[in-house]
Amino acid sequence: MIKKLDINFKKTCSCPDNRINCLTAKDWVRNQVAIWEFFYEKRDIRDKDIHPAVFPIALPNKCIQLFTHKGELVLDPFSGIGTTLVAAQDLERNAVDLISIKNISILPEKDSRN
Repeated sequence: MIKKLDINFKKTCSCPDNRINCLTAKDWVRNQVAIWEFFYEKRDIRDKDIHPAVFPIALPNKCIQLFTHKGELVLDPFSGIGTTLVAAQDLERNAVDLISIKNISILPEKDSRN
């Protein structure tokens, strides 16, 4: 049985509708440097034995800030250890991963007549 997920995805900020994110113009320009540099926080997991592709929370944090508003939905199809989900929660975004959810459909069902 396929279940419908009831997840909020509407922005909750007061930004104008024509803005791509909640950043100020100054913050947007500051984030447009050619090389991004990130540092690990104490709560970051750096153990490659737990997962082979670990990265600091600051990486998805920056991407989420650049392309979403507060309250919007962040989809992480390959969640690994959940770093992107943690970053989304920190930034007041809703987040879902497809790895831990069972029996959901993201593609339309095929027409049985074909």
